[in-house]
Amino acid sequence: MTTHHTLPTFYFYGSRLRLQAPAIAATSSNHTTLTSATLKSPEKGGAFLGMRAIDNLLVLRSSNPTATVSASADLESAANTVRKFYDGINRRDLASVEGIIADDCIYEDLVFPRPFVGRKSILDFFRQFMDSISRDLQFAIDDISEEDASAVGVTWHLEWKGKPFPFSKGCSFYRLDVINGQRQILYGRDCVEPATKPGDAALTIIRGVTWLLEKFPSLADRLSDAGIHWGSFYLENLSRRKPGRGFEQHLLPFPPLTPMQHPQHQRKATKNVNRAVSFESPLKLLPLHLTCGLGLALGFWVAFNIYTLTIIQNSAETLLILWAVEALVLIPLYSLFRHDTDQCSFVKAIVRATLLGLPAGALVNGLGAIVLGAPVGIQHFKKTVHWSLLMSLFTFVPAAAVYGSSWTYWHRIFAHTKPAGSTDLIIFLSAHGAVIGAWFGAWPMPLDWERPWQEWPICVTYGAIIGYSIGLVVSFGFVVYNYRVHHTKAD
Repeated sequence: MTTHHTLPTFYFYGSRLRLQAPAIAATSSNHTTLTSATLKSPEKGGAFLGMRAIDNLLVLRSSNPTATVSASADLESAANTVRKFYDGINRRDLASVEGIIADDCIYEDLVFPRPFVGRKSILDFFRQFMDSISRDLQFAIDDISEEDASAVGVTWHLEWKGKPFPFSKGCSFYRLDVINGQRQILYGRDCVEPATKPGDAALTIIRGVTWLLEKFPSLADRLSDAGIHWGSFYLENLSRRKPGRGFEQHLLPFPPLTPMQHPQHQRKATKNVNRAVSFESPLKLLPLHLTCGLGLALGFWVAFNIYTLTIIQNSAETLLILWAVEALVLIPLYSLFRHDTDQCSFVKAIVRATLLGLPAGALVNGLGAIVLGAPVGIQHFKKTVHWSLLMSLFTFVPAAAVYGSSWTYWHRIFAHTKPAGSTDLIIFLSAHGAVIGAWFGAWPMPLDWERPWQEWPICVTYGAIIGYSIGLVVSFGFVVYNYRVHHTKAD
């Protein structure tokens, strides 16, 4: 009588392992036979372990005809490896996660401007993530792909004590491979649900930008050239680093920079500009900080005590008074610190800040708010316009009053983030503080608390004003510190 058992066939080649389980007839002579036509080596040079060829037959030795061979080979599936990764994060156990991440892994969280490259960098990121949140905040996997052995897709959300956390849905993609007998993550990308959802407004903005580029092809060429230039600048910086494995290896083979594109020429072009910037006395800049803050307080006082208006009940009218009073204070003050005093008069600085900087900044801030989810409609138009003008005073107008339309200065302050003097620090930190504050202020808007201050743009305005005020205070601290350091070195 013949007994059938399912025995796995192991193919070993390279660093990969494949399994097949054909039905094999076990005879009483303790030999199991199978025609060689059913077992084919997938690669040249592949070896069958524990097998020997006899004529046209392959013979597998077995000491027990009823024994079965384990098919697991201690190798986790790709999906289970990703599950272990999330389980380790939830348990705050980085030691268990470390072995799952490959040495040269690349991890992209689209919230951050650059990917994390290498196991150490990724573990440091998750260590900071764990330290910054409560243990009660856990990843919950909604769905995960099981079929592929080298690629896994996951949809997930965060839960706080078993309850869904707002704005925490996300999806992740992982690519894995078997390294030293263990399946590890080579690449990961996280896409997280945005706190604000622009909806149809985003399509409107995209349609408008597309129309603009079609009408003005030269503008598209300039944007393309600018992208290539800054990409070259970034890659040139990468090329200075010590070569190694990982993300940089794939980026370095890039056409060399032309002489005019090379950053050294840019540094030479701006060398004299940076030399001309000095650190002003804190006592000279203190009135600027105090007056800007007092301008906002005066605006609220005028709105409430003279016109009996509040930002919650009369948002548009209150914002109008706020930006009008702040403009009367802020624009003349910053015009006193204009850098080109020989070529630009005090009046001209006021005019360029008012007629150019204020509307341009309002347009950029307004479009940015709409793209990020600000409501669109006739009933919101006045509120959005006045809020955008106030944000323009916090961000664009100071730079326009001090530096005009000079691209070198604007890039140094806002894009390159390397302020070279006291005035730069004030403009840079207060502007960034206002934008970050407005972003945090928008968080309560979608929540179902049903409070009147959650409506647009009340909480966003409060957040922007708080962030702007913090930026002023912090910038004054940096002004004092840099002034002391600068004069200590001079002595």
